[in-house]
Amino acid sequence: MYYKLKNKGKEFFSFLFVFVLANCIYVPLYSQSSFSEGMDKFRNNKPEEALPYFEAALGEPGTDSRTWLFAGLCYYQLGRYDDGIAVLRKGLSVSGTDKKLLYLNLGNIYFSQSKNTFAEEMYTQALLMDPNFGPALLNRANTRVKLNKLDEAAADYTEYLNVVPNSSQKTNIESLLTLLQQQKEAEAQEKERIAKEEALKQEQMEKARQEEEERRRRILQAVEDSLKSNAGETTGISAGAEGVVDYQEESELE
Repeated sequence: MYYKLKNKGKEFFSFLFVFVLANCIYVPLYSQSSFSEGMDKFRNNKPEEALPYFEAALGEPGTDSRTWLFAGLCYYQLGRYDDGIAVLRKGLSVSGTDKKLLYLNLGNIYFSQSKNTFAEEMYTQALLMDPNFGPALLNRANTRVKLNKLDEAAADYTEYLNVVPNSSQKTNIESLLTLLQQQKEAEAQEKERIAKEEALKQEQMEKARQEEEERRRRILQAVEDSLKSNAGETTGISAGAEGVVDYQEESELE
């Protein structure tokens, strides 16, 4: 454009236009440069060096929508979990960010903190945005194993293999599914054993109760029979056949 305008004899206007344009786009260009520098460091596995560039980019207008994600990943790799959670959650409110990746990595941080209920929730949110999102399916399955939700974990592993049939982890996952099925069967057998033991215990307790009632009934019956057999000796007041007192009085009038 500069040379076009120069050829038309408008060199000064062209210079002024380029100067103004450069100033208008200065901040976005710097932002892109900050993000790019951060990405170069990140790709070379230098999260500590990459982080300041991503942090700088976060404060600049027009930054790349991936900045929140990679800043969060740097915090995660550096063990700054709370900062990672904060920046990833902030990214959820920013237009144009990849929400399912933000949710996925929120889940990963919570999982690293053993906050498995929160992790499961984040993976579920990612899957609501994309039901065929393989990493979220796999990670939620792992989380549900930790939560002892074995049936749901098995369902997630199975769905993951449907979505990613050529997964490099296919053999391991199939072995894990076999173990989960064995665990499920073992738990069912244990529940059945406990139920039988409880039923036997209740049966024995009922038998003991009935035996105790029968013992008490026999004792009471024996007492009652004893009372009946002694009824003649205890129903009246008597001094015996030879000890009857005669209270008859005779009055003689002379």
